[in-house]
Amino acid sequence: MKKRTFYATFLLFLTAIYTSILSLSVITLKGTMQQARQQCLNEQYFIASALYRDMAALEDRGLASQEELDSLMQPYLYLAGNRRSALFVYRDNTLLYTTGDSGNMETAPPGNQGEDRTVAIGQKGQKTLCSTWGALPRPYDSFQILYQIDITEHLDAWEERNNTMLFVGAALSFVMALSLLILLERLFLPLSQITGLSQKIADGDYRDRLPVHDGDEIGQMARSFNHMAEEIESKVTELAAAAENKQRFVDNFAHELRTPLTAIYGYAQYMQKAALSQEDAQFALDTILSESRRMQLMANQLMELSGLRNGEIQMVAQNLPGILDAVQRTVAHKLSENQIQLITFSQVETVMGDAVLLQSLLVNLIDNAAKASRPGTTITLKTFYEDGKIVIVVSDQGKGMDLKELERITEPYYRVDKSRNRKEGGAGLGLAICSQIARCHNASLTFQSEPGHGTTAMVIFTTP
Repeated sequence: MKKRTFYATFLLFLTAIYTSILSLSVITLKGTMQQARQQCLNEQYFIASALYRDMAALEDRGLASQEELDSLMQPYLYLAGNRRSALFVYRDNTLLYTTGDSGNMETAPPGNQGEDRTVAIGQKGQKTLCSTWGALPRPYDSFQILYQIDITEHLDAWEERNNTMLFVGAALSFVMALSLLILLERLFLPLSQITGLSQKIADGDYRDRLPVHDGDEIGQMARSFNHMAEEIESKVTELAAAAENKQRFVDNFAHELRTPLTAIYGYAQYMQKAALSQEDAQFALDTILSESRRMQLMANQLMELSGLRNGEIQMVAQNLPGILDAVQRTVAHKLSENQIQLITFSQVETVMGDAVLLQSLLVNLIDNAAKASRPGTTITLKTFYEDGKIVIVVSDQGKGMDLKELERITEPYYRVDKSRNRKEGGAGLGLAICSQIARCHNASLTFQSEPGHGTTAMVIFTTP
């Protein structure tokens, strides 16, 4: 009876855990494939839409020559060529442009003459590729865009997670079998004792008695099982936190790129819709180029920011008024849209540090201040000396925060107003990055606030 109970219970356990693992594996695989398809569709749509607008702009200016078209395609090919992706541009099924290093990418003409896009996933050598193709909108529907991304790493990660789950399942199965044997042995111990005592009684030995158990064995089993469950939960929580941190890193990168992209888009839209003088047009173009360069530098340095925790940045004398002017140009479009005025006062000419990181610090602080401010209010940005130290202050007239929120606002992923941050695309990492940038510059970042009385952010540099 003990063996039958063991086999039946253990079989049910194996069925449940491996059915769960199989179901979870299938679900995560479907999610991975769907995410790859959506990513490929989104990126192909972005490239096709941007190319359509650029070609229309060239035609409107009477510059629709082959040389101009070749020049127009270079940034797109460069962008695709610097990623794990490939871009192919066809005209009437004839390949005109490619990233150059097609490698294992599919280069056959798509053969799709309609505006509907098609997405497919296939194997090419050792790589798994997701391909999206479709024609540009009329009147440029003779051009077809084939965009491919390499999703091999995504599938390898899925396979690794799947193997991990199988290993955990096997380990759990081993622990479960051992625990079940011990449990059944203890549960059936009284029956064995009864059988032994009965045999003794049958043999005429009446001296022995059955021991009285007060539940110690059951209690010990419960404690062991609970300890095992806690260990498993702890490991699963750590894995989930690691996965969430990776995703939030992507959100953080998008959060950092949003502000310069908004400035670029705003000035580009302004140039497109307004009749500008040559001086205004040149100013807008300079701003777009400046923000593009800053965005490129910011992306590179943000990727390296985690390494700054144990290292040092290159401290170079920077023109602080110039940084403030660049910050003002970056946030001007967003503040104007929200009817918020930015006032700057600067008594400091030079600060030691990294210009791109300092600009990112101030843009983040102003961006957070703008989110908390109402239309018609003012944000103040000022610099001055206090006790021989450089101080930068950003203050707003917004909602303010209580002491509990102030203690946590620089924690990674913490949001004071979760619904507002999600609506505006925030990742909950802006102030955490600000705090890290301040530490890299040997500066402290502190906040003062009261509900309904706005917030003041203060950066104090320990070195001039």
